Amino acid sequence: MFRKMRFRAGQYALIMVLMLVVGGGCTHDFTRFVAGSNPPPLVPELDYNVINLDNIQQWSSREDIRAILGEPSFVHDFHGDGRLLWTSWWYPIRSIGAVPLPAGAKAQRSIIPAAALKIWLNSSGQVDQWGFFNPITNSRLEIRESIKEADSRFRTMCKPPKRIELSDLLRRGRPKEDVVKGMRWFDGLIVARDWEDSQVRLSRKGEQEILVYYADHPSPLFVPSNYLVVTFYTSGHGTRMHYEGWGGCK
Repeated sequence: MFRKMRFRAGQYALIMVLMLVVGGGCTHDFTRFVAGSNPPPLVPELDYNVINLDNIQQWSSREDIRAILGEPSFVHDFHGDGRLLWTSWWYPIRSIGAVPLPAGAKAQRSIIPAAALKIWLNSSGQVDQWGFFNPITNSRLEIRESIKEADSRFRTMCKPPKRIELSDLLRRGRPKEDVVKGMRWFDGLIVARDWEDSQVRLSRKGEQEILVYYADHPSPLFVPSNYLVVTFYTSGHGTRMHYEGWGGCK
C-alpha cells in the first residue's frame, strides 16, 4: 500500500506541496513561495552555494542527479502490489525566498542547501555540544540574529512552526529522548509520513552519536528547512521533482 497522510483532527494542514513536473522539452520552474513572510536573513556562507536545476530532465539518471545535487539526506521507497513503485530522494534546502530571483524571471529554477544543525551526544546519550554547519564545507556557521529578531520573524509567519529555543532545549546533559521530543516542531499538525521521516539523521563518531537536523538558517529558534524532492519511478515515467514547504498562506 502507499504511505498515507496521517491526520489529527482540528488542526491546520502543514505541508504545502508545490508539484513540479519535469518533462522533455518542458520548463521546470518552482512557483516562488515565500511562506507569507519576509524573506529569510542572508547567510553568505550558505548563499554562494546556489544550485541550478535546469539540467534535471525527465530521463535524468540517479548518477545525473548525484552530479548536480550530491547524495540525498533522506531516501524513501514506496511499494504497492508487492513491488517497488518509486524512490524519492529528499534534499533539505533553504526557503525559495532566500534564492535571488533573476531579473525578469517569474519563477525560481535554483536552490540553496539548508544549514545542518549537529547535536553531539556523549556515551550516556546526553547532549555534549551542538552547532550549525555548512553542509558542503562542514565549516561552522555563526548565529547572527538575536532572540528578539528571531521572535519578530516568527510573528510575521502565517503558520510558524512550534517555538523551539535551542539554547534551552540543547543544554549540556539533556537526554536524547528529551531532545528528539523537543525538536518535533510539527506536533499536533497534519504531516505526511515521508516528511516526518525526513527530520533527523543519525550517525556515530566513536562512542558519540550525532543527531543532524536541517534548518533554513542559523538562529536561536529552530527554523526547519524546506525540501527538494527528486522521485525516480519504476514504471517508465522517468524522473520528476517537486518542492515541499511549510507555513504557507492561502
